[in-house]
Amino acid sequence: SLNIERIERELGYKPEINFDSGISQTIEWYKNNEEWWKPLVIQ
Repeated sequence: SLNIERIERELGYKPEINFDSGISQTIEWYKNNEEWWKPLVIQ
């Protein structure tokens, strides 16, 4: 897990979800939206 204490302290940033959930959601998005991103990789 990432340590975000500095960004919380200096910028007041508070993530809505934790890193593990976020990365899981990102992976699922890429798996479910291959038709969107795959042409970008091929170029």
